Amino acid sequence: MKPKAVLAYCREKGIRAFDLRYCDLDGNWRQVTLPVTGLNDSSFEEGFGQEIVLHPKSSTSSFSILMPNSHANYLDPLTQHPTLVLVSTIQDNYQLQESPFDSRFVAQQSLRYLQATGIADDVQVRNTLRFGRMNHEDPTVAHSNLSDDQFVLRCDLMDKAIDAGVNVDRHYSTDRGVSDIVLRSTSLIESGDDVMMMRYLIQQMTSIQQMTSSQLTTNGYWATSQWNMMRNEEPLFPGTAHRGLSDTGIHAQAGIVRHAPVLAAIFLLPKLATNVFEYPYTADNNSENSASITRAINDASSPRTLTVELRGVPVESNHYLAHAATVMAMIDGIQNKWMPPNYTDLPNRICTEAKALAECFNKDWDFLNRGDVFQEELIEFIRDQLHSKS
Repeated sequence: MKPKAVLAYCREKGIRAFDLRYCDLDGNWRQVTLPVTGLNDSSFEEGFGQEIVLHPKSSTSSFSILMPNSHANYLDPLTQHPTLVLVSTIQDNYQLQESPFDSRFVAQQSLRYLQATGIADDVQVRNTLRFGRMNHEDPTVAHSNLSDDQFVLRCDLMDKAIDAGVNVDRHYSTDRGVSDIVLRSTSLIESGDDVMMMRYLIQQMTSIQQMTSSQLTTNGYWATSQWNMMRNEEPLFPGTAHRGLSDTGIHAQAGIVRHAPVLAAIFLLPKLATNVFEYPYTADNNSENSASITRAINDASSPRTLTVELRGVPVESNHYLAHAATVMAMIDGIQNKWMPPNYTDLPNRICTEAKALAECFNKDWDFLNRGDVFQEELIEFIRDQLHSKS
C-alpha cells in the first residue's frame, strides 16, 4: 500500500489515531500513538523523532527516528476507536541510517544477503503460534477434561486477526488445553510482522477473556515454522535427493543442525535464566525424533510440497532475529554443501546453561556477520548478554 493509499484508507475507515510500532531486542512490540492528523505523505519519508528504549533492561533511552512502512500496516481491532498500526524501522538520528539494533532491519538484511548470493530471491515462512494454560507443565495438574474449551476464543482471535489484516490459515486444539494458531506462508519480513501482530492479539485477548479454570498465556510455549527458499516463485527445497528434499533443502537443513547451539542462544536470549533452562530440542534432523530442532515435513496448505520445519523458538522470542539467524545458517549450509548427521548418531542435546551458550556463540558467530547482517555492535550486545547471564 502506497502512502496515499494509506491516507485514503484512514479516511475510509474513520481512523482517529495511528501507532508506530517497533520491536525491541527482547522481542516485544513497543508503540508510540499519535493522532491521525499528524500523518501525511512526508511522514513516510521523514519519519517521527522519538525517545526509544531498544532493550527493556536498559536504564537509558536514545532519540531516534521511527520510519513507518506504508506496506506494513494493520488495523488494531481491540482499541475503542479505529487505530492504524504502522510497523516501523529505526533510524539513527545523526547518520540517518537504519540502526544495527533494529531487529526488523536485521531480518531485511538477511533477505538482501540471500539475494546477493544468488541462491534464492525470497524466503517463504509459515508460522504456528501456540498458547495454553499457565500451569500446562505442572505434572500435578489433572487433565481429565479434554474438551476444547478454547474453541470460542480461537474463533474470536481468528476473526480479530482477519479484521486486522493478519494472514491467518487455520486454528485448532492440540491436547490438554493447548491451542495453535497457524499463519499463512508469506515472505520473510511479512511473516515476522504477522507474528508480532498475532502475538499481540493473543496476549491481549487471553488477558481480556481469562478462562475460569486458569489464565491462558503464550509464555512457556514453542512456535514452529515451515520454510522454503524461492527462486522465480518456485520452491527450492522439495526434491528427490532424500525424503522428499532437494540437495538445496538438505544442505539448508544441515546448516540449521550445525549452527543449532548459536541459533538456540539467539532464540532463547530474551527468556534465558541464569544457568536454569531446559531446552527440549536436539541438534539433529531425524523426522522420527519428536525433539529434533528441524525436520522435513509436508506443507499443510500445499500437502504435496515438502518444507524444512524449524522448532525450538519460544513464542515470546524475538522472531525477527530468529528468522534472520535461521536464514544465515541455511545459507552457510547451502554454500558449504553440508550434510546432516547420520540418524544412527546419538541425539545431540543442546546445553542451554548460559555459560555453555556463551562459549558456543564465541566459537561460531561469524556466519551471522556475513554481508553485515548481524553487525559488530549487535554481535557484541548478544555476547555481553550471554556472558551477563552465565
